[in-house]
Amino acid sequence: MTPIIEDSTAGGGEIVIGLNGSKETYVLKGEEYLEADAHAAEPADGLLNAKIKISGKVDTSKPGTYKVSYRVSDSSGHTAKAVRTVHVVESMETMQGGAPILMYHYVYDPANPPADLNGDFIAAPTSPSSPTPLGCTSPAATWGTAASSAP
Repeated sequence: MTPIIEDSTAGGGEIVIGLNGSKETYVLKGEEYLEADAHAAEPADGLLNAKIKISGKVDTSKPGTYKVSYRVSDSSGHTAKAVRTVHVVESMETMQGGAPILMYHYVYDPANPPADLNGDFIAAPTSPSSPTPLGCTSPAATWGTAASSAP
């Protein structure tokens, strides 16, 4: 996320504002637009989330492009602004049948597979130059914990 900073005073300011979620989002015509909000902070004032003012409306009954703006000011009068673009569309590709799910797997060291190896386990990738799985610094500490926590 790249914060968009817009300063309204000549003296500068250090407000950082960012969007929760995407800078551009799509909503199907007739569906509800769920506002994701934004977040902001400034070194002297701390979190400014409660002071963010939201402007702009999204009419999901009419296809089109809408802008939602988030503006916040600090105690010194500096202002920062971020903008989200919301596209209301007639149709979009959607998943048919079933429901999205989040799957969990236990990662194991291929050189030391667990005794009860089944579909809940996946082997960690290894680099040809190192027997240690990518992203790990100590295979013994990492793999022992993952494999022993299996159901």
